[in-house]
Amino acid sequence: MNNFVISEVNDFEKKLSGYTYLLNFRYMNLCVKANPVALLPVSVLVADEEKEMEDVANVAQTDDFHLAVIPRQTELLKNISQGVLGVHPEFKMEVMKLDENDPKSDYLLFEMPVVDKDRRDFLNEAVKSLHKECKIRLDELKVEEKEGFGELFLSYPEDLKEANDAIDKKHREAVDNIDELLEKKQKEIEEGYQHYLDSQAEELQANAGIDVTSSMRLSDE
Repeated sequence: MNNFVISEVNDFEKKLSGYTYLLNFRYMNLCVKANPVALLPVSVLVADEEKEMEDVANVAQTDDFHLAVIPRQTELLKNISQGVLGVHPEFKMEVMKLDENDPKSDYLLFEMPVVDKDRRDFLNEAVKSLHKECKIRLDELKVEEKEGFGELFLSYPEDLKEANDAIDKKHREAVDNIDELLEKKQKEIEEGYQHYLDSQAEELQANAGIDVTSSMRLSDE
């Protein structure tokens, strides 16, 4: 394969990777499990200047479904909360303390939205739609690239075949990657839904226990 074809195929691969990265980024912002990456789009207004989250706070994943945002300055707590909820209004927020004896140890704890049946259905439709959109764009890129090579190597069929084979290979790899991203996200959605079902079952069990105790008290009286 000549150097020109290698260079063009490498550029083609970068374009494919760009759309794969964009799909992954969109999936991360359809939040099910906690992931600090979901806060990358957040900007925080500080003295009329937009700041990135990493400039004003530390972010930690406390468990599968919670993100802790610890401000570097307590007075920025409100600004940070506004920034996060502006991007992710579906998050549930609580103000917590690192140290009960320190009035300046407040931080924000964000809980990922509950994946009940309605949200589960919405998320599954959304991820399939985004996958389809990405696949269409990957296919369009392949067609555009092959058309370009077809014009360049009209009189060089061997070079054209080699270039087309390389394009097909890179395209297949990209499609495999986005298929894997879809499968991984669908699995995450199911895990989120199972977490919801488990929490509902625990709540029902706890309530049943309270009811039983109350009934026993009434009987004793």
